[in-house]
Amino acid sequence: MRLVTRTLFAEPLTARAFAPFGHVIEPDPSAAERADEGHAERFRTAPPLPLAGAAPSVTLHRARRRPLIAQWLQRHPAGAEACIPLGGAEWLVLVAEDAEGLPGMGRMRLFRCRGDQGVQFGRGVWRHPPIALAREQDFLIVEPDPAAAAPELADLPEIVALAP
Repeated sequence: MRLVTRTLFAEPLTARAFAPFGHVIEPDPSAAERADEGHAERFRTAPPLPLAGAAPSVTLHRARRRPLIAQWLQRHPAGAEACIPLGGAEWLVLVAEDAEGLPGMGRMRLFRCRGDQGVQFGRGVWRHPPIALAREQDFLIVEPDPAAAAPELADLPEIVALAP
């Protein structure tokens, strides 16, 4: 039986802190471009999403409040993935650097995200599915088509408690 032996405390999501894992997707007034004849602004906050030849899959992911623990992580070894919250509620993202093909337990980070912040995970980054802090929250997920490029899953050797 695995026990909770580690607690990760959330830190605010910033582009600098998240850089080893990918990019933060958020409105940046300094990067705004005029769009739709001046009736909108476009923010290019992340590079094009590399999908490693797989067709993109766009899905709606409905996360429900769950126990704040992590027992496994997943990754797309051949492509990147974007996760964009819908509805404006805060949420958590858990990531880990790779350690010889498995999530690096000593290299895990937990980020508390504002409701207007999404993330683009880099290729091969270990991550947990989005963690809703509200009762229920929807996310738009853009990833390589799972039918063509299934994600890898890895059980963690210990249960990790997540502290928002």
